[in-house]
Amino acid sequence: MGKKQTDDPFVMIRRSVRKSIAHRQLTRAEYQCLAVIEAKLMDQGGKYDETGGVPVEYEEFIAYGVPKNLVKPALNGLEELGLIRVTKPGRGGNANHRSPGHYCPTYLTARNHVNNEARPTDEWRKWQPANCEPKEVKRAVEEVERAVKEARAKKDPRAVARGKKHYKPRRGLNTKKDKFIDSVRDAITAPPINGDWFSSRIIPDDPPPPEPEDGRLGRGLAGLLS
Repeated sequence: MGKKQTDDPFVMIRRSVRKSIAHRQLTRAEYQCLAVIEAKLMDQGGKYDETGGVPVEYEEFIAYGVPKNLVKPALNGLEELGLIRVTKPGRGGNANHRSPGHYCPTYLTARNHVNNEARPTDEWRKWQPANCEPKEVKRAVEEVERAVKEARAKKDPRAVARGKKHYKPRRGLNTKKDKFIDSVRDAITAPPINGDWFSSRIIPDDPPPPEPEDGRLGRGLAGLLS
């Protein structure tokens, strides 16, 4: 391809990377994380930090549209596929102790911190079959699917230990408290009472007298009023 003059930064991805078995296994979240890392490298003028990667905050992946619970599995999957290399793990916490993770795309040519050329390491090639025979390709695809599935499900042992430390089991049944709550709920949901609350329970309300069927009482009252 010929060179194009443009002021907009860009990266060049080889056809072999796009057609690789590793690239075909990418999920939507992994595509998005890869795009964030590429954009961060372009923001830095195609240069890596001293760690050999580019720093990316956890919130940058979320702002790009990656669900929060899928960021870590996606990064684990990309690392297992050989498309990125984690040069410095990130660390959460408050503002004084938080630090971003540093990531290096293994398929891109860039510059290191002293402006020397950093050639791609192409770890993704480890999943390529030895030949193009259908059996070899099928075996390679099954192998990479199994490996990346395990990587996505992998948990951080520090986070697991912290969760077990701060886990609080749910309380058991408290008979007295639950009975009190039930009685309050019954009082709130009871139908409204007309008149005095005590008298309605001691003296029942007298039913109104029935009106005569012929309506004579009504005509007599009408005559007195007239």
